[in-house]
Amino acid sequence: MRRLLFVDDELPILRALERMLRSHRRDWECHFVDDPRRALDLLDELAPDAVVSDMLMPVLDGAEFLTEAARRRPHMARFILSGEVGAGSLVRMARAAHQCLAKPCRGDVLMDVLRRAFIEPSAIKVPALTAGLYGMRGLPVAAPHFEQLRRQLSQPASELRDTQAVALIEGSAAIATKVLQVATWTRLGLGPPPAHVHDAYFQLGPDSVRSLLDAGLLRPLPGGETTAFQRDVWRRCAQVTAVAHAIATAEGFGIDDARQAALVATWSTAAPLLVDGACRDDYTALRREADAGGAALPDLERAHFGQTAAEVFAQMLRLWGLPAPLAAWVARGDDLAAFTPDRLAPDGLAHVARVVTGSLDGHAAPPASLGYLARIGRIGRLDAWRAAGARAIGAVAA
Repeated sequence: MRRLLFVDDELPILRALERMLRSHRRDWECHFVDDPRRALDLLDELAPDAVVSDMLMPVLDGAEFLTEAARRRPHMARFILSGEVGAGSLVRMARAAHQCLAKPCRGDVLMDVLRRAFIEPSAIKVPALTAGLYGMRGLPVAAPHFEQLRRQLSQPASELRDTQAVALIEGSAAIATKVLQVATWTRLGLGPPPAHVHDAYFQLGPDSVRSLLDAGLLRPLPGGETTAFQRDVWRRCAQVTAVAHAIATAEGFGIDDARQAALVATWSTAAPLLVDGACRDDYTALRREADAGGAALPDLERAHFGQTAAEVFAQMLRLWGLPAPLAAWVARGDDLAAFTPDRLAPDGLAHVARVVTGSLDGHAAPPASLGYLARIGRIGRLDAWRAAGARAIGAVAA
């Protein structure tokens, strides 16, 4: 049974939550505390799987409470339930919580969000990986990419500045994820969250995006602190994003479908960074075994961790509150049988972009991918996609 701790200084709100969640008591053990200091003292005794806290509280606000709660008990999910998200509190909340939910929130909606967000203990075999994931605020980002975006946002307002800034954000899984996460919080109770970077960028505004970069939510890694593996993944993320857009343009995709496909391609490419960051020694050993021809890396990931890197990454996207359909596409990974069987849809395009990018790096296209393209009548387009992708990668390099 999952154990939840709800913290709010207003007793009527706690009582309302208790009434709403009564129908879930066979599946969830819920505790309600009206003092964040007392809640901290109860952490060891209750050992909750998740804490849901109000933001505006005296003595300790939600961000301060969750920061201390995470220090004392890092292996739990952290949520803020807030009636409003002010610009000044966004960064503090993003440092402390995995996700922010709108207040008031229906009990069934709240439970559904929590259910999707949890990292299932039985799904991951290595406790160190679970601990590392709950403690991770975001993916690592390359300092040159980070600084290039900051310089771009410092330029006078223009359509070119914004177009190039969006492209830079899309090409970094770390920055794209954080921008989408914070933009989602600003939409609480106001409609659906942004489904891709372009909408998130213009929803927040260029000045707010730059403020996020300056706030220390992302720690850019200078060259001396990076590994060859990280540099390779960062390079491929920027390339696969550009290739996805190039193929989408060549195939006449709608702009939103193209943007979603590019984002899923980037996230799928960056998935190993998450596992590497949370459990580096184990993952380095797996990559060496794969390089030595022991087995395919996804098979080794599932055997060792219980899930592939793509499945782990999709789980983190759900924990961070990012769009569920996109998380499902990432989790699907290279399961070609699950793609639309008769045409190239956005999830298939994301896969094709990764295959084309790999082929431009000298890797042969997997037979299963070629079979998929043959089934949907697109095998003859592969050379054209490679040519378009090469041009796109050249533009990124320039």
